[in-house]
Amino acid sequence: QFTALAVNGIKPISIAEGLFINEVSAGLDIGFNLIKPATVKISLLDMTGRSARILLNNVPVSGKYNETFATDDLQKGIYIVEIIAGGDRFTRRIILQ
Repeated sequence: QFTALAVNGIKPISIAEGLFINEVSAGLDIGFNLIKPATVKISLLDMTGRSARILLNNVPVSGKYNETFATDDLQKGIYIVEIIAGGDRFTRRIILQ
């Protein structure tokens, strides 16, 4: 099981502790603390729900993760970050500028 907590006032999730998503000039900065090993898939979806890019798709070991994903080759606009881990799903809308 994963610990549930709120992320920037967003509905609690149970993927991991300390999950954060920051839009940075060079891309997306995504971090979390995975409490138990689990398949983690992080996708960037367009507003129609189609996958624009799979950012991460593997089975990491427990621990803290902080990854920056380049988005400079994507069209500017609104996207959804979808994170699936251990059967839990979290989404957050972002704007790439």
